[in-house]
Amino acid sequence: ATVGGTMTVQENENLVSLALPALTNVGGELLIGDGNIATFTAAALTTIGHGAQFSEVPLTTLDLPKLATIDGYLRVEHLGALTSVNLPLLATVGLSPNVNNIGSENDNGDFLTVDNLEALVTWGRPALTKVAGPLTVSQTSSLTTLTIPAVTNLGALVLSSNESLVTLDITKLAVVGGSFDEQPGIHIQTNGFTTLTGPALVQTDALSLIDNDALVSFNFPALTFVDEEGLRLDSNDALTGIGLALLADVAGNVSLDANAALLTVDLP
Repeated sequence: ATVGGTMTVQENENLVSLALPALTNVGGELLIGDGNIATFTAAALTTIGHGAQFSEVPLTTLDLPKLATIDGYLRVEHLGALTSVNLPLLATVGLSPNVNNIGSENDNGDFLTVDNLEALVTWGRPALTKVAGPLTVSQTSSLTTLTIPAVTNLGALVLSSNESLVTLDITKLAVVGGSFDEQPGIHIQTNGFTTLTGPALVQTDALSLIDNDALVSFNFPALTFVDEEGLRLDSNDALTGIGLALLADVAGNVSLDANAALLTVDLP
Protein backbone atom coordinates (compact mmCIF):
# COMPACT_ATOMS: atom_id res chain seq x y z
CA ALA A 1 0.00 0.00 0.00
CA THR A 2 1.15 3.54 -0.75
CA VAL A 3 0.09 7.08 0.09
CA GLY A 4 1.06 9.54 -2.61
CA GLY A 5 0.53 12.62 -0.48
CA THR A 6 0.67 13.38 3.24
CA MET A 7 -0.72 11.10 5.94
CA THR A 8 -1.82 12.88 9.13
CA VAL A 9 -3.04 11.19 12.30
CA GLN A 10 -3.58 13.80 15.00
CA GLU A 11 -6.00 14.81 17.77
CA ASN A 12 -7.94 11.54 17.86
CA GLU A 13 -8.39 11.42 21.61
CA ASN A 14 -9.63 7.82 21.82
CA LEU A 15 -7.18 6.30 19.35
CA VAL A 16 -4.52 4.34 21.25
CA SER A 17 -3.20 1.91 18.62
CA LEU A 18 -2.29 2.55 14.97
CA ALA A 19 -1.26 -0.36 12.73
CA LEU A 20 -0.30 0.07 9.08
CA PRO A 21 1.13 -3.37 8.21
CA ALA A 22 0.92 -3.05 4.40
CA LEU A 23 2.12 0.55 4.02
CA THR A 24 5.38 0.70 2.04
CA ASN A 25 5.67 4.31 0.89
CA VAL A 26 4.45 7.78 1.88
CA GLY A 27 5.13 10.32 -0.84
CA GLY A 28 4.49 13.40 1.27
CA GLU A 29 4.73 13.71 5.05
CA LEU A 30 3.89 11.24 7.81
CA LEU A 31 2.57 13.17 10.82
CA ILE A 32 1.70 11.33 14.04
CA GLY A 33 0.94 13.48 17.06
CA ASP A 34 -1.23 15.33 19.53
CA GLY A 35 -3.14 12.37 20.86
CA ASN A 36 -3.05 9.15 22.88
CA ILE A 37 -1.45 6.71 20.46
CA ALA A 38 0.66 4.36 22.56
CA THR A 39 1.35 1.76 19.87
CA PHE A 40 2.32 2.45 16.26
CA THR A 41 3.49 -0.14 13.74
CA ALA A 42 4.39 0.15 10.06
CA ALA A 43 6.58 -2.88 9.55
CA ALA A 44 6.73 -2.66 5.73
CA LEU A 45 7.38 1.08 5.38
CA THR A 46 10.58 1.70 3.38
CA THR A 47 10.48 5.30 2.15
CA ILE A 48 9.01 8.66 3.19
CA GLY A 49 9.01 11.65 0.87
CA HIS A 50 8.86 15.10 2.43
CA GLY A 51 9.37 14.12 6.07
CA ALA A 52 8.09 12.47 9.23
CA GLN A 53 7.12 13.84 12.62
CA PHE A 54 6.27 11.94 15.79
CA SER A 55 5.31 14.19 18.69
CA GLU A 56 3.18 14.55 21.82
CA VAL A 57 1.82 11.01 22.01
CA PRO A 58 2.53 8.35 24.68
CA LEU A 59 4.56 6.08 22.40
CA THR A 60 6.98 3.81 24.23
CA THR A 61 8.54 2.31 21.09
CA LEU A 62 9.17 3.71 17.62
CA ASP A 63 9.75 0.66 15.42
CA LEU A 64 10.19 1.09 11.66
CA PRO A 65 12.39 -1.89 10.81
CA LYS A 66 12.45 -1.43 7.02
CA LEU A 67 12.58 2.35 6.71
CA ALA A 68 15.68 3.18 4.65
CA THR A 69 15.18 6.67 3.20
CA ILE A 70 13.52 9.91 4.23
CA ASP A 71 13.87 12.47 1.45
CA GLY A 72 13.13 15.39 3.77
CA TYR A 73 13.18 15.56 7.56
CA LEU A 74 12.71 13.39 10.64
CA ARG A 75 11.46 14.98 13.84
CA VAL A 76 11.05 12.88 17.01
CA GLU A 77 10.09 15.14 19.90
CA HIS A 78 8.07 15.54 23.09
CA LEU A 79 7.57 11.81 23.58
CA GLY A 80 8.00 11.49 27.32
CA ALA A 81 7.35 7.74 27.45
CA LEU A 82 9.61 6.75 24.56
CA THR A 83 12.30 4.27 25.62
CA SER A 84 13.16 2.53 22.34
CA VAL A 85 13.79 3.68 18.77
CA ASN A 86 14.39 1.01 16.13
CA LEU A 87 15.41 2.32 12.71
CA PRO A 88 18.09 -0.22 11.77
CA LEU A 89 18.08 0.42 8.00
CA LEU A 90 17.70 4.20 7.92
CA ALA A 91 20.62 5.39 5.75
CA THR A 92 19.77 8.90 4.55
CA VAL A 93 17.72 11.84 5.77
CA GLY A 94 17.43 14.52 3.10
CA LEU A 95 18.76 14.21 -0.41
CA SER A 96 20.11 17.71 -1.05
CA PRO A 97 23.03 17.73 -3.52
CA ASN A 98 24.61 20.51 -1.42
CA VAL A 99 25.58 18.23 1.43
CA ASN A 100 29.10 17.76 0.12
CA ASN A 101 29.58 21.46 -0.61
CA ILE A 102 30.53 23.15 2.63
CA GLY A 103 30.08 26.59 1.07
CA SER A 104 26.44 26.10 0.04
CA GLU A 105 23.33 26.52 2.13
CA ASN A 106 20.63 23.85 2.34
CA ASP A 107 17.37 25.51 3.37
CA ASN A 108 14.93 22.98 1.96
CA GLY A 109 13.86 21.46 5.26
CA ASP A 110 16.19 18.47 5.45
CA PHE A 111 17.05 17.74 9.07
CA LEU A 112 16.92 15.20 11.87
CA THR A 113 15.74 16.45 15.27
CA VAL A 114 15.54 14.56 18.57
CA ASP A 115 14.10 16.75 21.30
CA ASN A 116 12.54 16.38 24.74
CA LEU A 117 12.60 12.58 25.06
CA GLU A 118 12.91 12.32 28.82
CA ALA A 119 13.01 8.51 29.08
CA LEU A 120 15.28 7.66 26.14
CA VAL A 121 18.74 6.41 27.18
CA THR A 122 20.33 5.36 23.86
CA TRP A 123 20.03 6.69 20.32
CA GLY A 124 21.93 4.59 17.79
CA ARG A 125 21.60 4.70 14.02
CA PRO A 126 24.04 2.09 12.69
CA ALA A 127 23.12 2.41 9.01
CA LEU A 128 22.83 6.20 8.82
CA THR A 129 25.45 7.73 6.50
CA LYS A 130 24.14 11.21 5.73
CA VAL A 131 21.85 13.94 7.00
CA ALA A 132 21.65 16.74 4.44
CA GLY A 133 20.74 19.30 7.08
CA PRO A 134 21.29 19.64 10.84
CA LEU A 135 21.30 16.68 13.21
CA THR A 136 20.01 18.13 16.49
CA VAL A 137 19.71 16.32 19.81
CA SER A 138 18.50 18.53 22.65
CA GLN A 139 16.88 18.44 26.08
CA THR A 140 16.94 14.66 26.24
CA SER A 141 17.85 14.43 29.89
CA SER A 142 18.33 10.65 30.30
CA LEU A 143 20.28 10.10 27.08
CA THR A 144 23.75 8.68 27.79
CA THR A 145 24.79 7.36 24.37
CA LEU A 146 24.56 8.72 20.83
CA THR A 147 26.09 6.52 18.13
CA ILE A 148 26.18 7.38 14.42
CA PRO A 149 29.32 5.44 13.45
CA ALA A 150 28.68 5.33 9.68
CA VAL A 151 27.80 9.00 9.16
CA THR A 152 30.27 10.79 6.89
CA ASN A 153 28.39 14.05 6.18
CA LEU A 154 26.11 16.28 8.25
CA GLY A 155 24.67 19.67 7.48
CA ALA A 156 25.28 20.58 11.13
CA LEU A 157 25.70 18.77 14.46
CA VAL A 158 23.92 20.40 17.41
CA LEU A 159 24.00 18.73 20.84
CA SER A 160 22.44 20.89 23.53
CA SER A 161 21.24 20.40 27.11
CA ASN A 162 21.76 16.65 27.31
CA GLU A 163 23.30 16.57 30.77
CA SER A 164 23.66 12.77 30.92
CA LEU A 165 25.20 12.38 27.46
CA VAL A 166 28.70 10.94 27.92
CA THR A 167 29.29 8.80 24.82
CA LEU A 168 29.37 10.06 21.23
CA ASP A 169 30.44 7.89 18.29
CA ILE A 170 31.15 9.95 15.15
CA THR A 171 33.97 7.73 13.93
CA LYS A 172 33.56 8.42 10.20
CA LEU A 173 32.23 11.97 10.27
CA ALA A 174 34.39 13.97 7.84
CA VAL A 175 32.45 17.06 6.76
CA VAL A 176 29.96 19.22 8.66
CA GLY A 177 28.50 22.08 6.71
CA GLY A 178 26.28 23.40 3.98
CA SER A 179 23.13 23.91 6.09
CA PHE A 180 21.09 27.02 6.62
CA ASP A 181 20.80 26.95 10.41
CA GLU A 182 21.02 29.24 13.42
CA GLN A 183 23.80 27.06 14.80
CA PRO A 184 25.93 25.95 11.85
CA GLY A 185 28.77 23.48 11.95
CA ILE A 186 29.38 21.68 15.25
CA HIS A 187 27.72 23.18 18.31
CA ILE A 188 28.04 21.22 21.57
CA GLN A 189 26.67 22.93 24.68
CA THR A 190 25.76 21.75 28.18
CA ASN A 191 26.34 18.03 27.83
CA GLY A 192 27.98 15.42 30.08
CA PHE A 193 31.04 14.52 28.01
CA THR A 194 34.43 14.18 29.67
CA THR A 195 36.17 13.57 26.34
CA LEU A 196 35.26 14.10 22.69
CA THR A 197 36.92 12.75 19.58
CA GLY A 198 36.24 12.87 15.87
CA PRO A 199 39.11 11.08 14.15
CA ALA A 200 37.93 11.62 10.57
CA LEU A 201 36.66 15.21 10.78
CA VAL A 202 38.42 17.35 8.17
CA GLN A 203 36.29 20.50 7.87
CA THR A 204 33.33 22.18 9.51
CA ASP A 205 31.45 25.45 9.16
CA ALA A 206 32.04 26.09 12.88
CA LEU A 207 33.33 24.42 16.03
CA SER A 208 31.67 25.60 19.26
CA LEU A 209 32.13 23.86 22.61
CA ILE A 210 30.34 25.84 25.32
CA ASP A 211 29.34 25.21 28.96
CA ASN A 212 30.32 21.56 29.01
CA ASP A 213 31.28 21.43 32.69
CA ALA A 214 32.71 17.88 32.67
CA LEU A 215 34.70 18.17 29.43
CA VAL A 216 38.40 17.58 30.13
CA SER A 217 39.73 17.16 26.60
CA PHE A 218 38.76 16.87 22.97
CA ASN A 219 40.61 15.69 19.89
CA PHE A 220 39.89 16.31 16.22
CA PRO A 221 43.30 15.22 14.89
CA ALA A 222 42.48 15.53 11.16
CA LEU A 223 40.62 18.87 11.30
CA THR A 224 42.32 21.37 8.97
CA PHE A 225 39.65 23.98 8.20
CA VAL A 226 36.94 25.82 10.16
CA ASP A 227 34.84 28.14 8.01
CA GLU A 228 33.64 31.68 8.67
CA GLU A 229 31.46 30.84 11.69
CA GLY A 230 34.71 30.28 13.56
CA LEU A 231 36.13 28.47 16.56
CA ARG A 232 34.60 29.02 20.00
CA LEU A 233 35.75 27.25 23.19
CA ASP A 234 34.01 29.00 26.09
CA SER A 235 33.11 28.20 29.70
CA ASN A 236 34.25 24.57 29.76
CA ASP A 237 35.33 24.57 33.40
CA ALA A 238 37.28 21.28 33.40
CA LEU A 239 38.92 21.63 29.98
CA THR A 240 42.67 21.04 30.12
CA GLY A 241 43.51 19.73 26.64
CA ILE A 242 42.83 20.91 23.09
CA GLY A 243 43.49 18.46 20.25
CA LEU A 244 43.66 20.36 16.98
CA ALA A 245 47.06 19.24 15.72
CA LEU A 246 46.45 19.93 12.01
CA LEU A 247 44.18 22.97 12.16
CA ALA A 248 45.58 25.33 9.53
CA ASP A 249 42.79 27.81 8.74
CA VAL A 250 39.91 29.45 10.60
CA ALA A 251 37.98 31.76 8.29
CA GLY A 252 36.09 33.44 11.13
CA ASN A 253 36.72 34.44 14.74
CA VAL A 254 38.52 32.44 17.42
CA SER A 255 37.33 32.63 21.04
CA LEU A 256 38.84 30.90 24.09
CA ASP A 257 37.00 32.33 27.08
CA ALA A 258 36.44 31.31 30.70
CA ASN A 259 37.97 27.82 30.57
CA ALA A 260 39.12 27.82 34.17
CA ALA A 261 41.34 24.71 34.08
CA LEU A 262 43.05 25.46 30.76
CA LEU A 263 46.79 25.91 31.31
CA THR A 264 48.39 25.44 27.88
CA VAL A 265 47.20 26.01 24.34
CA ASP A 266 49.36 24.78 21.47
CA LEU A 267 47.83 25.43 18.08
CA PRO A 268 49.64 25.14 14.73
